[in-house]
Amino acid sequence: MRKERILLHVYGEREDAVWTLTCLDLSFSSSATDLMKAKEYVRANAHEYLQGKLVGENDQFPAVPVSRHDVSQRKMKYWLARVWQHFDPRTRDHIYDEVVGLDDKHPVFS
Repeated sequence: MRKERILLHVYGEREDAVWTLTCLDLSFSSSATDLMKAKEYVRANAHEYLQGKLVGENDQFPAVPVSRHDVSQRKMKYWLARVWQHFDPRTRDHIYDEVVGLDDKHPVFS
């Protein structure tokens, strides 16, 4: 069995009571009104990606592909927030790293 894990960098923003999390490594965004639900969508889509499926292919976990330009802008925001979180811990919800993997066909999350 193949055992594979990937480290994902995720940046999120909240606008009009909707969280939009962007997976910077796989170039997709998932949105939900609840932060934990949006994180669940990111995890599920990353796991689907490891199984060889396209992002957004599963209707159960909505995701939208993001352009390289948008990803590069959000990467800058991610790294700025990463530095800023040492001074203001409120930014911890906006950025996080996620390890997603396959372990004998079962998802493994950090």
